[in-house]
Amino acid sequence: MAIVRSIYRGPVIIIGGAGSLHYKNGVQLCDDEGFAFKHWYTWPYVHMEYMATRMFDHGQMGFGYFIRLFKWAKSNRENPGWFSWLSRPWANLLLWKAKQILTNPDTVGLIFCSRVTLSMWEGVKDIQWSFLSPPWQLRDKGLRTGKYEVLVDDSAGSAEPAINNGIYNEDMAVAIVDEVENKKLTHKHWTCTGPVGLKEW
Repeated sequence: MAIVRSIYRGPVIIIGGAGSLHYKNGVQLCDDEGFAFKHWYTWPYVHMEYMATRMFDHGQMGFGYFIRLFKWAKSNRENPGWFSWLSRPWANLLLWKAKQILTNPDTVGLIFCSRVTLSMWEGVKDIQWSFLSPPWQLRDKGLRTGKYEVLVDDSAGSAEPAINNGIYNEDMAVAIVDEVENKKLTHKHWTCTGPVGLKEW
């Protein structure tokens, strides 16, 4: 919280994670049962491929192969056939291990830390801040369309659509710049969604 202790009193936008977003039942994404395995499992295949490619691009080879194997195991389970039936035990074993990893507190610790950061900022009133939680399917290397929808998060789940949708980094950057200029979301926890799937992903 160096900003709070500094003499700077201009507007601040903090970028956290999607785990802080609320469902309509009042539960935050990171508190949902089975997080994060269950939420990885519901990703579209195209988003899994994007995530794997992104990891390879950043030199995270092990993580990239883990996602590719996760994608294969999910496909094996959901697309029955004689060949998939033969390899089903391996797919089930991989998904079992993936669930252990993705529900381990050490694995998702950074997401919970982002929520703690939000809680800390919610008590600050003498600085113009807003807290952005990107949607669950944030993608880079996309297109700048200039189209986005801002959703203000609350315990009633007003921002729930962002849990199941995404946005390109390029459009999220537009939303951030617009907020810097317009200051409409001071002391708010917000997210934004936009079109995806306009290129390879």
